[in-house]
Amino acid sequence: MGAAKESRDEITLCAGIQNVQFGASLIGASRTEFNNLLVDSVNEAITEILGPKVNEALWYHYQAYVGVTRDEIPYQLDTFFNSLKAVFGLGGETLGRVIVKKLYAKANIPLKLVPDRPLSEYVETLKQILAEDLMQ
Repeated sequence: MGAAKESRDEITLCAGIQNVQFGASLIGASRTEFNNLLVDSVNEAITEILGPKVNEALWYHYQAYVGVTRDEIPYQLDTFFNSLKAVFGLGGETLGRVIVKKLYAKANIPLKLVPDRPLSEYVETLKQILAEDLMQ
């Protein structure tokens, strides 16, 4: 994960995210709020790309065959993103990027995707940024 330098409301990340201004909706967000935003981003991306009926069917099969529920995704990020790639191939990578973009947009934080960086790292980086802000 990228190292962070802090000033009052701004964080610069060496991993390609620069001049970060926290979204007012996420300042002081708890772990539960962050997890809800992540799950919402996943649902929105799947519904937007595949449609609402496929979204529901996907979740049913995802829980039955992978053994992870929607609420467990924040704790099983690598499993989740890897299973998207396994099921959808390159389309799973695209779906994962859309999920990460939606999550960062909800946090009002600019995102620059870097090739070959695991998508779970972006989520963990955002979680860390918001947790550090909460502790201040």
